[in-house]
Amino acid sequence: MSPFIDPTRASAKKLQQDKSKYDQFKKKAKATRRNVGTEEFVDKSFFMELEDPTKWLSTDHVDAYMSYLAKRRESDPDNYRHSLVLISSEFYTKLNLAWKKILETDNEAESSFDALAFQCPQEIEYGFGNRPGWGQPWWLYTQLCVHCCVEEPDGHWILCKVDLLDHHITIFDPTGAKIKSIQVERFR
Repeated sequence: MSPFIDPTRASAKKLQQDKSKYDQFKKKAKATRRNVGTEEFVDKSFFMELEDPTKWLSTDHVDAYMSYLAKRRESDPDNYRHSLVLISSEFYTKLNLAWKKILETDNEAESSFDALAFQCPQEIEYGFGNRPGWGQPWWLYTQLCVHCCVEEPDGHWILCKVDLLDHHITIFDPTGAKIKSIQVERFR
């Protein structure tokens, strides 16, 4: 193979073949299920929702994409040089539930919460890389990539990049909201 050809880019012929296979998959009357890289198999409605610009991404869509990225990184680590761990949406959900329990027991926790003294619940095992199946121990990395569904119940997705060395959190909001990255001075 020539060193001038990008091996990560598919040829136009390959793209057309993949598109025709996808179109055939959508046209099948019989329910066909596909493994999208997570523990679950999905049917064509999973993909049809992605094509509808009026639909929001579901947790399953985001987790499938993050699982796909994690598997790509494992299969070809040279193309993914960043020291970044990908975290499933389950992490934010569990952390949010733990925070709500704290607020129920302590009315002033929102203004005076001591994060350094907080003991993370046992079921949130991400720091050890115990979940999800593609989870990695945080001590191997300098950055976390956390996607969060906010503004429940309808919600929309944001992405938080947490720099563990610089104590810096950058928030990316697809709705275009102007959220500046913030320096977390309190945790230094």
